[in-house]
Amino acid sequence: MIRIFLRMVIGQNLAGMRLSEQYLESTEHLDYTCVLPAGLTNMEVMEREIFWEDDTDYIGDCLQSISREEVAKYMLGVITDTTSFRKVRAIGVKEGERKRIDQIFSEQWDDLKRSMF
Repeated sequence: MIRIFLRMVIGQNLAGMRLSEQYLESTEHLDYTCVLPAGLTNMEVMEREIFWEDDTDYIGDCLQSISREEVAKYMLGVITDTTSFRKVRAIGVKEGERKRIDQIFSEQWDDLKRSMF
């Protein structure tokens, strides 16, 4: 039942996305990276390693979701990475120790204070 729903409702959007990817792949003059994240969330940024694989829609052993901020962080990191040019790349994160961004800054601040005094 879910497959029928996905094909009918989401299938047209996915087909349109694939057409866009094929157009980019056929060009010679553009440097692009198509990023295919897992389900997007509005969670706070966590310090987690982002994994990627080329030429696939998803990464099987990664979580089903990733925060929008983590995706943005990844995209900013590959802007000048020529090895990511002309690729369709799935990205994801794995379960692990999660730290909120304010915890990370707090830990760095504590380290800085210890080194100064």
